[in-house]
Amino acid sequence: MNNPRERSPAGQPADGPPDALPARGRASPTPERLRVLMVEDDAPYAELTQRRLALSRVVACDTVWAASLADGLRQLGTAAFDVVLLDLNLPDSHGLATVAAVQQAAPEVPIVVMTGMGGEELALEALKKGAHDYLLKGEDDRMLPRALLYAVERCRTQTELRTSRQELQSARMHLLQIEKMDAIGRLAMGIAHEIRNPLATIQMGIDGLQAGPRAADQEDGETLRDMAASVEEVLALTTNLLNFCVPAELHLVKTDPNAVLQDILPMVRHDLEKHKIRMDLCLAEELPPILLDRKRIQQVLLNLIINAMDAMPGGGRLTITSARRALPADDPGRGRRDRLPAGAAGVVLERQDTGPGIPAESAAKIFEPFFTARGPGSGLGLGLAIAKNIVDLHGGRIEVQNQTQGGVRATLWLPCDGGYP
Repeated sequence: MNNPRERSPAGQPADGPPDALPARGRASPTPERLRVLMVEDDAPYAELTQRRLALSRVVACDTVWAASLADGLRQLGTAAFDVVLLDLNLPDSHGLATVAAVQQAAPEVPIVVMTGMGGEELALEALKKGAHDYLLKGEDDRMLPRALLYAVERCRTQTELRTSRQELQSARMHLLQIEKMDAIGRLAMGIAHEIRNPLATIQMGIDGLQAGPRAADQEDGETLRDMAASVEEVLALTTNLLNFCVPAELHLVKTDPNAVLQDILPMVRHDLEKHKIRMDLCLAEELPPILLDRKRIQQVLLNLIINAMDAMPGGGRLTITSARRALPADDPGRGRRDRLPAGAAGVVLERQDTGPGIPAESAAKIFEPFFTARGPGSGLGLGLAIAKNIVDLHGGRIEVQNQTQGGVRATLWLPCDGGYP
């Protein structure tokens, strides 16, 4: 038998993929021409089929011929195809195992079975195993171009349906998360208001006692100071609760992002030295001014730096950088008010630490309100939740993730000029 890959309707090699085709996989979702891989060991039938497809008025086809399953799998590994036309009885494979082998090699490519042995019963079993259609040799030959086209369209439709289901499920989970956050917010706001009223009364009492003669007594004065400090701490916690539930209106001003970073460094320098943490500052030159609420972004950055210090109680290195960078196209974590389209340039403020990283079981929860991995007595766990709210209000995005080389990288993406570069 002649080498089947050297035969074609035009007398040209049939297995050389055009230069414009992608390297492998499915050729395109809606091709103008079908790229067909025909796996068939009957040379005369294969040549006749190639001619029929070449002359079809239903759909234009470019057909590659493989005379064995091994040759077909090799072709699938090196070129892109829209559909496989598959004989079930080959020199090196028989029956449903042939379908399974092709599916494993290229699960995204639809298969049309053509059979001359085994009849409809075997072909129907092939459909149950994942083939998109079947044809009987000699009986359905004229239907071949239409069957190939329909198989490609069915496969495309199924892929779109799967994608739509995944998007719907993702949207449903997002909606459930919004409802959960709304319920938590309303509960927290009610608690915060209820706590602030008696705290104000207690604070008034402490102020009165501190103005009286008992404050002169050393022991009583120290007790009053401790009480006042505790009240201030609880008031700060309730303020955080209210900020989380009802974020204050932003006061946006064109601001140099590097200046925001430099302004907060004196606030943390003493604590960094105390914790024996070395800080490296790498700020890009000539960053564009962007619309920011300076104090709120400073609150976000301070929270991220304090988290880094908490992660390195025995010392380490903290690296803070700024840059102008394009948002990656694969961004699963966009903020709900994110105005940064994929690929758009934004200003990036980033900090990296050399701490132990985020535990795997905590990674997905770090932005949830009231979640903290530091244990009881370490705060309400609102820092990152509030930070994300602030960044969302700016139309930006915040990411906190472990680094492959160790430690945590926190990245703040902010849009240029209120949303676009």
